[in-house]
Order: sequence, then C-alpha cells, then structure tokens
Amino acid sequence: PRYHPGMASSRARPPFRRALRLAWESGRSLALQQGALALLQGALPVLGLVLMKLLIDAVARGARGQDPDAAFDEVVFWVLVAAGVALAGALARNWSVVVGEAQGQAVHDHVHALLHEKAVAVDLQDLEDPEILDLLQRAQQEAPVRPQRLVGGLTQIGQGLLSLLLMAGLLVM
Repeated sequence: PRYHPGMASSRARPPFRRALRLAWESGRSLALQQGALALLQGALPVLGLVLMKLLIDAVARGARGQDPDAAFDEVVFWVLVAAGVALAGALARNWSVVVGEAQGQAVHDHVHALLHEKAVAVDLQDLEDPEILDLLQRAQQEAPVRPQRLVGGLTQIGQGLLSLLLMAGLLVM
C-alpha cells in the first residue's frame, strides 16, 4: 500500500485517545502511576482545607474551653497531620515529575519505533515525493512530544475536575 498525506486511518480517532493509547502502550505501570498521582494531587488540596477547618475548630474550642492542655494537644495533632499532608503533596509532585519524565521517554522511544516501522513500509519511490518526506519529518519532530503534552493536559484537567467535585461535595455537606 502506498502512503500519502491524506490517509484517514490515523486521523479518524480523536488525538487525545491516540495519545492516551500511546502512553498506555509505551508503559502501563508508568501510566497507572501517573493516574494514581493525579488522583492523589487532586484530592490533597481538599484534604488540606478539611484539616485547616479542623485545626481552626480545635483552636476555637481551646479558646473557650476549660482545659488548655487538652486543647493544645489537639491543635498540635492537627498541625502535625496538616504537615504530613503537605509533605505528601510535595512528595507526590516530585514523584509525578520523575514518572512524567520516564513516561515521556518511554512514549518517545515507542513513537520512534512506530515511525521506524512505518518508514520501512513506505515504497522507495514514495520517498522521492517531497510531501511524503515532509510528512515523515513532521512526524519525527512532533510525534514524540505531542502525545505527552496531550496526556499531561488531560491529567491536569482530571486533577482540577476531581478537586472541583470534592470541593462541591464539601460545600454540600
């Protein structure tokens, strides 16, 4: 089969689905780690707000209570829990960067392997066509980067949506 720029097979699917598929095919464990980290990073800010409310409630109870030692112990407890959540958030962000870089490299390698397979399948006479050469060159330049950008954007949207839904749930309660 001859390859030409207008081939419909790769353009029929939405680009984000292809990007997710490429990320999944290039490393399932990295994709799962990235998804879990996105969920964690979406939930931690809301957990921080809940802990801040509990800390303020503990301070208010201590201000009007009879036992300042017990109130102090409760405030210290909530401060330590909030510090733990903040530390978990920092660790999740840093680990997300490490996993994202590893996943980006895996996608890059996978896409280059796919491009190599496609380039080998092209007829030699097609390689003389400037449009085909331009298409291959653009694919080599953009393909390793675009899927990771799309997956990263979808991950950020998912994190934001999760945070929004959790905040809305808090407001309803």
